[in-house]
Amino acid sequence: MENSILNTIKSMLLGSGMDVTDFDTDLIVLINSTLSNMIQLGVSDKQFHITGPSETWDQLITNENILASVKEYIYIRAKLLFDPPTSSIVMEAYKEILKEDEWRITNELDISK
Repeated sequence: MENSILNTIKSMLLGSGMDVTDFDTDLIVLINSTLSNMIQLGVSDKQFHITGPSETWDQLITNENILASVKEYIYIRAKLLFDPPTSSIVMEAYKEILKEDEWRITNELDISK
């Protein structure tokens, strides 16, 4: 499994090979924006940003119980900004998933403390 944050999200969004870098700058900005929001959720107590494919999930997350939710949360937020759905029903479904992920992440972090 891919451990690079950028490459994971890029693969989920674009389904392309890692050699395609045309959208890396856009994705890095979207990922970093989401990472800033995740500090407010308590995922990290320090500011964490990516600059390329070298930053890994292991560097961001030490709690394996929230890793899947964090990946999904970053993916969906990037998806909504990078390639938003044309259907309002799909848009609302994504927003509901984000709310659920936020709840799951904060709940797990509270349990872990």
